[in-house]
Amino acid sequence: MKDILMKFNCFLLGEDYNEVKNYQPGSKKKIKSLATTLLIPILTYFFTMFFISKNLFNNNSFVSFLCASSAAFFIYVIEKSIVLVVPKDGWFIKSFILILRLSLGLIISFVASIFIDQLIYKNEIDEESTLILKQNIAEKYDIPVLRKDMENKYNIWQVSQKSANDEADGKSGSQTIGLGKIAQQKIKSSNANELEYANAKIKYENSLNQQNNDMKNINEIISTSFLTRIKALENILKKDNSLKFYRLGFTFLIILIESLVVIIKFSSKQSIDEFIQSRKEKLLIQKYSELKIGKERLLNTKDNYRNLENINARLESLTFN
Repeated sequence: MKDILMKFNCFLLGEDYNEVKNYQPGSKKKIKSLATTLLIPILTYFFTMFFISKNLFNNNSFVSFLCASSAAFFIYVIEKSIVLVVPKDGWFIKSFILILRLSLGLIISFVASIFIDQLIYKNEIDEESTLILKQNIAEKYDIPVLRKDMENKYNIWQVSQKSANDEADGKSGSQTIGLGKIAQQKIKSSNANELEYANAKIKYENSLNQQNNDMKNINEIISTSFLTRIKALENILKKDNSLKFYRLGFTFLIILIESLVVIIKFSSKQSIDEFIQSRKEKLLIQKYSELKIGKERLLNTKDNYRNLENINARLESLTFN
């Protein structure tokens, strides 16, 4: 069982199990620690994205599994690169790399906290999103303005129609009974006002129908409009200050989970096997440099070709194993 777990840890970290099994106990313990730390953000993001995809975006289980696996693999690649890469010597380079990796972790954590907040405050966000979308739809179609414009045009048409009828009946204006020039002009003006009213009525009714359709589909819009949900969350936080502290604490927890690998990587001491491996590499590089310098000297003097062939063979045989 221990061998299976160690093989799994080596697989996660990209280490060679055949080499690791010969490590000292302290080195093996560090391998286990790094692998366990690596699993924490991977599993966190996997389950988070699965439930967000399924409960928030209403995807089926298969699609949610694919989304969660993609997110977990993305986090795995980033975290694994942090574990495997060994920074160069020098406090400035190490500090720069540490700050860069922590900054990347902060960005990922911030994005993750937004998604998780959407899952935790789902009901509250749905209600607030509904209010926002209703307000946006109302502002988009502006039904009260269209209704008022239609009513005004209707009143104008009625006034002009009455004026035309009174003119034709001889009750006003020229007081001449019949369709005289003035009566015809008023009838023409009344017909134009009627047409304007009819157009305003059609525009009002079409806009009202479109608004009603959008209101019916508002639940579908809520599930796909992510920016609206973010705005709804901000509105909720503005209304309730206590939620800000909960969100701040939860965001800090996500940042801590994301930064665990970086913290443990940079805070843990070099194991004996890592020290031996690094010393081997330094000695090998030193030996390689010495042989290269010897080769250049022989090339410059253009003699002792047997020694030159000897050095070439030794250079080709050098490995970092």
